[in-house]
Amino acid sequence: MLVALLLLVIPGAIVARTAQLTWPIAVAVGPALTYGVVALAILPMGAMGVPWNAWTALLALVVVVIFVTVAQVATSRFRERVAEARAPALGPALVVAAGVLVGALLIGLSAMRGIPHWQSIPSTWDAVWHANAIRFILETGQASPTHMGDLRNVETHDALYYPSTFHALAAIQCQLTGAAPTTAYTLNSLAAAVWLFPVSAAVLTWNVLRPWTEQWRTAGAAACAAALTASFTAVPYVEFDTASMPNMAAYGVAVPTMALIASTLRHRDRIPLAVIALLGVFSVHITGGVVTVVLVVAWWLCDALWRPVRGRLADFASLALVAVPTVLLLLPQFLGVLQQAEIIVGHEFVTHEGKKKALFDAVVQHTRHLNDYPIQNIVIALAGIGFVMLLVRRIWWPAAVWALMAMSIVHSSAPFGGPIGVLTGKFSDLFYSDPRRLSAVITLLLAPMAGVALFTMTQFVLVQCRKLFERRASRQTSDRWWHVATAVILLVVTIGTAWHYFPRHRHLIGEKYDSVLVDDRDLQAFAYLASLPGARDTLIGNANTDGTAWMYAVNGLHPLWTHYDYPQQQGPGYHRFIFWAYADDADTDPRVAEAVHALNIRYVITSAPVVRGFIMPDGLVSLDKSRSWKQLYDNGEDRIYEWQGP
Repeated sequence: MLVALLLLVIPGAIVARTAQLTWPIAVAVGPALTYGVVALAILPMGAMGVPWNAWTALLALVVVVIFVTVAQVATSRFRERVAEARAPALGPALVVAAGVLVGALLIGLSAMRGIPHWQSIPSTWDAVWHANAIRFILETGQASPTHMGDLRNVETHDALYYPSTFHALAAIQCQLTGAAPTTAYTLNSLAAAVWLFPVSAAVLTWNVLRPWTEQWRTAGAAACAAALTASFTAVPYVEFDTASMPNMAAYGVAVPTMALIASTLRHRDRIPLAVIALLGVFSVHITGGVVTVVLVVAWWLCDALWRPVRGRLADFASLALVAVPTVLLLLPQFLGVLQQAEIIVGHEFVTHEGKKKALFDAVVQHTRHLNDYPIQNIVIALAGIGFVMLLVRRIWWPAAVWALMAMSIVHSSAPFGGPIGVLTGKFSDLFYSDPRRLSAVITLLLAPMAGVALFTMTQFVLVQCRKLFERRASRQTSDRWWHVATAVILLVVTIGTAWHYFPRHRHLIGEKYDSVLVDDRDLQAFAYLASLPGARDTLIGNANTDGTAWMYAVNGLHPLWTHYDYPQQQGPGYHRFIFWAYADDADTDPRVAEAVHALNIRYVITSAPVVRGFIMPDGLVSLDKSRSWKQLYDNGEDRIYEWQGP
């Protein structure tokens, strides 16, 4: 996981240091810039047929570093020493770093205890797609997000846009370390879960408080927020549990990217970096880019517009110089997403419990996937107190984002009517109208709010205790001891809350590593199948409801279905549908033989059990009764058949 983490942070940090950002800022925005470098490379390389591998990735990094160097020279006259002097000093930066490390270690502990067999195959629906995408990139060198139809639509090769930046970076780890695609999937997911959210909470807290208070107080609150991220369930634990890894990673880099964009008002030389970072967020997952845009717009309308740095028009021009190039670079991807708009809009999560219940769930973080557990009273109470503290300080924009997200959660659970419902629905659809995704955005806000509340209340209590002690002792005490006392109390509270919620987080982060869909017998069957003549040169017939799609990520065999999607996935093709529905009727239905030859299928594998709520496709239920299929293997869980028909 350390290798995955370094691969995530270091390339982007190199780019940031090239732009003369300080080390703390470079490390914070490093992951977003790393994803940005990958995104800049894989689309044109894919279009030109240049393979994506460790060497071309290194070339892409060198090209971006050269570009940033030239941009720095060209924009050097815009650099202002006054703005540079606002960078975090060493002491406050170390305090924030300590809080980030505490949060990361606590999340990492949940992973270590929750996934004892971390190289096992996860049973989550989407995990197989992510691992197969990594294998596809390794096998073909094609990492462009606009070419994922070659993996998913194996018959028609219909175009499919799917953000592949996360998978492209994981593929590089496979090449550098020899890790298997399944291993790289898990390790890169863990690296994102462990690191990105403590950093995100610290960055957001710093950006919210720093304009209003001095560095040390800001650093203390930011450190608390970073440590408290280990106690919030929605991210990263629920996102990890659902295998929404690109979505999770994009959420994790959204806040640092927002902070980098906001800093361009004072640091116009950072505009090229902001473009790269924003491109990276959108290319990891579009919803993460939407989160970034929402944060920037809310901050601009509620804060920056009323306290301009260089003037409203000049400030707006700086933001426009970030937005316009990013939109142009993302245009091919946006066009690809438009083709899938109906699928995205088609998601519904109506609870039929009414708007009041939906609002209550939104406020207390008790939405889908979270309502199986008791409400997190401790951290929700801290976040509520912090929410009020920010309003008292007239820091409005986090509250505005929270209100928008809460209203969207209510609409997704109990839809509004009229124009408000239409507008809210359009926005909610950007998050698949999924309360889980919307609630995760709220969590990004709650952690800083809780950090502000915890630090402020602790400091207030200790100040009163100090006054009382010094009054009774009739002597002054050293500041050092009270600072140590503050640190100890905050450490105890943050670790205590993480320990309190540890069982649920350990369960969620490791729940799907249970070997239910793919266990040792499945792996033995895959290995046997791989040893059969022609198995690697033909398409393997399989179902889209069991765990057999893992044969590609694990053994490099090419399955008919590379994802679970049930009952059928986008662009299935005529022959694939015929096989899916009628393969066991091959003795009497000539269309099956036609499909077998068109798809170049020689072997079929079936497995039990199937994904919860799914059933085995009709065409694969009774292969034993067909003379056209000969059973070669049966271990009680997996069966392998060979085509015997004409």
